[in-house]
Amino acid sequence: MIRDAQREWIAASLEDGTPVPEPQPRQSYSGQFRVRLTRSLHQELAERAKQEGTSLNQMVVSLLSRALGAQTARRTRPSRGAVDSVASHIGPERVGAPRILREPQVSQAPREAWIALFGGTPT
Repeated sequence: MIRDAQREWIAASLEDGTPVPEPQPRQSYSGQFRVRLTRSLHQELAERAKQEGTSLNQMVVSLLSRALGAQTARRTRPSRGAVDSVASHIGPERVGAPRILREPQVSQAPREAWIALFGGTPT
C-alpha cells in the first residue's frame, strides 16, 4: 500500500507541475566524528572524566546522551496535574525526573556552542 501511495503522489505531483525530489540514499553513520573545542573545555572535560574514572570519549558520550534525554524529557513532560495524580497513587518521593549529573562548569567555551549541545545556559 505504501508503494501505491508513493506512485499516486508522484503521478499527482507531476500532473500538477510540482517538483518531485530525487530519492536520497540512506545515510550511514560510523559512530565517530571530530569536534574542535576550546582548550579550557577540553581540560574541564578531561578532569571530570578522570574524577569519574572513565575515558574522555565515554564522558562526552555520557554528557551528550544526558543532554538529549533531558531535551526529550522537557518536550514530553507531563502536566503538573498528571504528576500530582501519579504522586497520590505511588507516593511523591517516587515521582520526578531521573537524577542527572550537573553539566561541567564552562567559563570560556562559546555560549552558543554550549546552548546547542546542552540546551541551556552555562552555569
